Amino acid sequence: MEFDDALIQFCILRFSDLALRLEKSGIANNLTLSTNRMLDQLKRIRQNQSLRSQYIEIFNQSLVLLVSYFGSSIRDLFKVTFIFALDSGKLGKLGEQDIKISLADLHITGDDLSGKLADVFIIQKDISFQDMQSIGRAFDQYLGFKPPRDSHVNNIILAQACRHAIVHNGSKSDAKLLKQIADAKPRDLKQTFSLDKKIQFEPSEIKLIGESMKHYMRALGVGLRKQWNNA
Repeated sequence: MEFDDALIQFCILRFSDLALRLEKSGIANNLTLSTNRMLDQLKRIRQNQSLRSQYIEIFNQSLVLLVSYFGSSIRDLFKVTFIFALDSGKLGKLGEQDIKISLADLHITGDDLSGKLADVFIIQKDISFQDMQSIGRAFDQYLGFKPPRDSHVNNIILAQACRHAIVHNGSKSDAKLLKQIADAKPRDLKQTFSLDKKIQFEPSEIKLIGESMKHYMRALGVGLRKQWNNA
């Protein structure tokens, strides 16, 4: 997200160093003037964010990748907890569940039977890690804990809804998005949306969402550990 700024800053530093060395050498010619002019142009480009229009689409795509990565990480956390519950015998709510297993399901290489059972369980229970409602329900119903609903959760709900609109509706807000985020309050960004308006994220907003995702993951980890330590 910050590649253009990093590149410009690199060029400014190099040209500043060149201009200083030319000045110290006592050289005063067209090379010195050209270097200083280029340095001034680079500084104006950075100040005016002239390249921003070329990179702005990267910001929305960064949000898409972040939401996908979060879903994958949550799935991994669910699977690791599932495996721990099986291997430790501290099943809790998980012990009330049943699944159908075929020999084909159990065809594995190595000794990862618990991991295979976790994959089968996720598929048969049709667990989705793409929205916060499904995520919260899965951890609560099967593993006995979910973090409370707060602004961090609402920030993630917003990100997930916008991710869908960016991928499937040309980055424009639609009725589905407005419905998804209607109750996502309080939240820390993008307080208002209008139907069919362009959605555009800034790097600072994406970083904020990333922090909310880390907060949620930490809360899940701490809560699950406390639960199993007390089991």
